[in-house]
Amino acid sequence: MMKIRTMIIMLICIQQFSSCKENNINKLKLNKDTQYFNEFPLEYNIIFKNLVDYKIGIPRRILLIDSTLIFFNIPKKSQYIFSNYSLNTGILGDGYLQKGNGPHEVISAASGGVLGNSLWVYDATSNKILTTNKNKAIAHNTFSNPNVKKLNENYYKIDFIDSLKFVGIRSKLSPTSSKFENLNLTSSKSTNSYGKYVNVSKKIKLETISDIYTSTIFSKPTGDKVVLGYRYSDLIEIYDLKSEKCISIQGPQKFDVNYTQEKNQNFFYMGKSKTTQKSFINGAVTNKYIYLIFSGHQRKNRSEADRKKWTYGKQVYVYDWDGNPIKKITLDRYIYTLGISDDDSTIYSYDIETGFIIESKIN
Repeated sequence: MMKIRTMIIMLICIQQFSSCKENNINKLKLNKDTQYFNEFPLEYNIIFKNLVDYKIGIPRRILLIDSTLIFFNIPKKSQYIFSNYSLNTGILGDGYLQKGNGPHEVISAASGGVLGNSLWVYDATSNKILTTNKNKAIAHNTFSNPNVKKLNENYYKIDFIDSLKFVGIRSKLSPTSSKFENLNLTSSKSTNSYGKYVNVSKKIKLETISDIYTSTIFSKPTGDKVVLGYRYSDLIEIYDLKSEKCISIQGPQKFDVNYTQEKNQNFFYMGKSKTTQKSFINGAVTNKYIYLIFSGHQRKNRSEADRKKWTYGKQVYVYDWDGNPIKKITLDRYIYTLGISDDDSTIYSYDIETGFIIESKIN
């Protein structure tokens, strides 16, 4: 009888603690000057078809250069950072640019892409950018004789806007940090900064704020605009790099970031409650549109199915560069990777269940 009474008391305490923790949940609106929308003008479904069986790794980004797909792989899932597939010949090349801590290797490839005649990758651990000739990389499956540039600061993600400039989100914030910086590659110095973090309670640490504001970052191929798609709010921001104006758009669910502040030894981070909702996972851009993979899931448990819905997305939200919502595409499977043809006619991705590179036409 005593044991039963003790168990009941323990359960009541646990429930009260959980309730107290839920009541301490904070909500943060990431941008106070936001335009809202309720629905996309166009919504439709697409069905993918298999393109090629891909065993080299798991792509983080798919780049289409003429008739070649370049896969930028997640380092933890592959020994090689890049590989190529020819749409004309159907040949999948060997992987290249090896993972490692050698002078011409990378430890953790945080960002990568193509700019003009260069193929580039940013190693966040060793804090360096490697570039090589794009045509040679495609023709010979090699990242030969790379140029290596060491940076002064560490960045969570970067993207190039021209051959001498890139934009970056800092890994560690300071009280004066902006959402992202425009940097000169030669000097590794910031030439301008964009966006300010919303002031929150002094009790909220910079590490937690950094986690709250986690986002994707993509530059328009013309190099004049940048988009941020946030991870825990269905809000995007489009920055004009010349005028420094920002367009903030949120919808159709219009949810802000629900968070708690947690501590692991001396490190603070954003705690996720049952009401924290996952938003944008990854994306791709063209000169015409912005494509962002959307999750929209709230974690309910630790099951494999629940983790999949949290980590991946089954919808793609499409916007133009003036901040107009264009369409919502519902997919026939969950994805993390996205590639779009330059003419906005074809979508490429990776099937996490089968290991195939997949494709579909889009309207």
